[in-house]
Amino acid sequence: MKKLAIAISLVAGLSADVVTVLPFFSYIDYGSSSKSIKDNAKYGGIYANVGNLGYLFEMSYSYLDTKYKNSSTPNIKQHDITAVYGKYYKNFMFKAGLHYINNNENKAYIDLGGGYIGIIGIGGYNWVEYDKISYGVDGYYSSYKDGYNDDLTNLKRGVTLYQFSPYISYSKAIDINTRDTFSVKVNYISTNNYKTKSYTSFEVFNTLLYKKFYNTVRYIGGKSRSGVFNGGFVVFNSKDTLTQAFDITLGYYFSPVLNTDFTYSYLKYDEYFAGSKDANRNAYTLSLSYRF
Repeated sequence: MKKLAIAISLVAGLSADVVTVLPFFSYIDYGSSSKSIKDNAKYGGIYANVGNLGYLFEMSYSYLDTKYKNSSTPNIKQHDITAVYGKYYKNFMFKAGLHYINNNENKAYIDLGGGYIGIIGIGGYNWVEYDKISYGVDGYYSSYKDGYNDDLTNLKRGVTLYQFSPYISYSKAIDINTRDTFSVKVNYISTNNYKTKSYTSFEVFNTLLYKKFYNTVRYIGGKSRSGVFNGGFVVFNSKDTLTQAFDITLGYYFSPVLNTDFTYSYLKYDEYFAGSKDANRNAYTLSLSYRF
């Protein structure tokens, strides 16, 4: 009877609207080597959501300021706004949203510039006692009307891409203090505006929660170009080809409603404008989350 009372109280609490606010800041270093024409970048913003057991509405604003090694090249300053609405049922969910990008990139500059990314997703989940299995697929439609294709001998304006990202995740309660979640995702990109018409990459995640501490490790392999990640909240609006990435997050819960984490990210890619392979960047991100 005591366990039942606790479960009823928990569900009743979660059925009320809960608001989460998460500001973040990141410093990105492209290194001093000549493999990249970029020098460094500052990236920051705020993510917020409101929801309960039946729905989740998410919004994010971010600002990116990229500095180039050539001092005569002006900084690229970019604004991203994302909104996603998800509806949840007993063993099923769907979501839809939009990611908007605006930057000061010169339209004569041969890259993608600003654009719109449509977001849609469908998924399911099942509980086996205290363990959870989640699965589904996310779809993205990216449109850059001022962007150019990658054929320098036959430049055409207007780039569109389609991405499909199926995933599966298994979350296991090891004991009362420990939970481990393992996830796999595949990203397939298709476009008629690049010489290579399709790109396939994969992501492997693992999150370990122990008492007030948590740790997430992610690895990305394969090839991704102008791809969409993190459920539509992160978009690579350039013609660089991502070939490998790794990040690790360490976090701590000060209370059930307040936590902070630090993420180190390494990304290796072929930079389109530098014409170089195996360029890389390192990013350091600090975030704080409060729920009320």
